[in-house]
Amino acid sequence: CRARGSQATLTLRSARDQLQQRFRLAAHERTGLIAAAFDQPLQQFSTLQRVFHSTGKPERSAFTHFVEPIITHPGILGFGWAPVVKRVESTPFEHNAGRLLGRQYEIGDFAANGARERAPERDFYFPILFGQAPRMRQDLLGLDLSGQKNKRSLVLQALREGAPVSSGVLFSPAFNPDANGKTLIFVAPVYRDGKAPAKPEDALAQTKGVLVTALDIEQLFQQSNRHPTPTLLRTTLLDAADGSLEITRWEPADMARGMLFRLDLPNSALYKDLPGWGWRVKVEPTQAWLAANAPDLGRPGLAALAGILVTLLTMFV
Repeated sequence: CRARGSQATLTLRSARDQLQQRFRLAAHERTGLIAAAFDQPLQQFSTLQRVFHSTGKPERSAFTHFVEPIITHPGILGFGWAPVVKRVESTPFEHNAGRLLGRQYEIGDFAANGARERAPERDFYFPILFGQAPRMRQDLLGLDLSGQKNKRSLVLQALREGAPVSSGVLFSPAFNPDANGKTLIFVAPVYRDGKAPAKPEDALAQTKGVLVTALDIEQLFQQSNRHPTPTLLRTTLLDAADGSLEITRWEPADMARGMLFRLDLPNSALYKDLPGWGWRVKVEPTQAWLAANAPDLGRPGLAALAGILVTLLTMFV
């Protein structure tokens, strides 16, 4: 009996070690897919910024040619171009923009009730001139990004740093049609000579404008867990600074209901940081994943387990 018990213990320990190894491999693969899914739109945005850096005057045709193939990718809400416009230039700018777009164009803000209104006088504006945004509000054209306090600080930060900056997760009905959708907005400066000025205080005078893109974080995260096939692992997107702050989660379908035995893999959560995002991904095995990946014990293992079960039964009869 002792020999059978020792053999079963070794068999189960070996099976658990194999399962642990399989989990780590699967978790690393899944976090790699999630990281790639989040990096892709940011890389595309940086490429668009370089294209606009290299052109004398940003053109709508070049923008559309670059953006159209990627605008339907999961998680991308839209792209836009907002040139800097001085107050004294605002009226002729609106007139020329209206001719370019073939429609009335007005530099504006969103009121507290969500309605569009004309922007008050400011020293400068960053109105969206053109964009590709199938899921955004159609009245975003003309929206002054420097009008709303949080967007204005984002624009000025991008000009100072000379690189794309992020808003952090927010609820933005203007950019995301899902009222509860978690949105991330990136702003990237485009300079007249293609590079950031040496002095940050010269940034505004040297800029052509800013590019803006909006991402639906939940859609991007869910899609990264469905591709190439839906994972049976549970994944959670967390704030890197505050690990208790959950941004969104992928919960696979419960395919383990009715299982005779529940499996366990203690201390198995795996974490991976998403560089540049301030987030980390937590990966955990579910009962469905454990059942699908448990090693085959084979005849020796089953025989050892059967021996233990017989011994236990004889102790109670």
